[in-house]
Amino acid sequence: MRDSWALPEQMLPLSEWAPVEVLVEFNGPQLVLNCFNERLYLASASDDESGIVRWVSAPISEIELVAIRERATTIREVLLKDRVSVLDVEHDTSIIAEYEVSGSAIAEELPDFGSLLPADHPDEYVPAMAGPPALILDGRVLKENKKPSFSLLGEVVAPFQRLWTGIGRTLSGGASEGITELSELRLSGVSTGSAVLEIETTHVTFFNKVSSRYRELVLSSGDANALTESIKTLDQKTRGALEEFTRALSKHRLESFARSAVCSAYLGPFTATRARMTLLAKATQTAEKTVSVVGYFVKIGTKDGKFNFVSAEDGAPFTGTVAPALMKSQLPITLVLGAGGQPVLYKCDFVIVTKTSPGGTPKDSVSLVGATPA
Repeated sequence: MRDSWALPEQMLPLSEWAPVEVLVEFNGPQLVLNCFNERLYLASASDDESGIVRWVSAPISEIELVAIRERATTIREVLLKDRVSVLDVEHDTSIIAEYEVSGSAIAEELPDFGSLLPADHPDEYVPAMAGPPALILDGRVLKENKKPSFSLLGEVVAPFQRLWTGIGRTLSGGASEGITELSELRLSGVSTGSAVLEIETTHVTFFNKVSSRYRELVLSSGDANALTESIKTLDQKTRGALEEFTRALSKHRLESFARSAVCSAYLGPFTATRARMTLLAKATQTAEKTVSVVGYFVKIGTKDGKFNFVSAEDGAPFTGTVAPALMKSQLPITLVLGAGGQPVLYKCDFVIVTKTSPGGTPKDSVSLVGATPA
């Protein structure tokens, strides 16, 4: 086997190799569905040596399997779970070694980013699940509670609607007029078990265009560089809605499957978690400026350097921390009030760093870098 495999020394008890379906075959099975303890696993042949094939195997849910068949998610994303198995199988009949690792630890051994199930006609959408346009939500929290609360559904559906509207706004060149009505998703029915939210729209052509763009976003979610490139055309509000949607899926361990007449897109909790980290890291906007203000200190800490300062001109407050270099060289300023209880005026230089997360409120961080009596 390749030397690049990072596997633990301790092996697991051997499970059973019982493929129930071959999904891809090329000089032998390459991608199979394996069944063990009445649970389905997706297994990808990743290496071989002397008649022994090394497979990477991960549990696959019913909705994930539909997504794989519909090319709504990639093979790589199904295998990039927190816990996957590496199986050494001899002569396609029995497992001789088994290890448990995280998918990210062996990411280099997995199928390439963007690897979809091969199709005879890749550009033709062939749904594996019949039904009207819908947003399907599934997960343990819904299996345990057949009647999900409004707050849970709202936590997922509200940002999904804002994301949908934002994509529509982008496709319309940034125009806002009429986009809310065009993009509005109406609930036409709910099925039990999973939350199958059937969608009704009177603007089918526009709906299908948004669906295709949403699918592009979802398929890029598992790769930081691809997602960063894909969100470039989205405005800050739409990126914020995407971040909220991925946060809700990650928090509640929910699977989402959006289906239209032209395409489908699957986003599960593991990919959503990685996508959210990318959005927070890449899409946060940072601005920095330096201002000089004459005013007075209400208080200033001689040990922690925290201060409250008020502008003498317009009463604007400044709250922050003294820069470490200034604390050592010039401060602490101990004279807050002068003779007669009057405040002592200082001319202060502040560096203000403003960070704005996707969909969030701008937050300022104020650092005092210079102070001289005015």
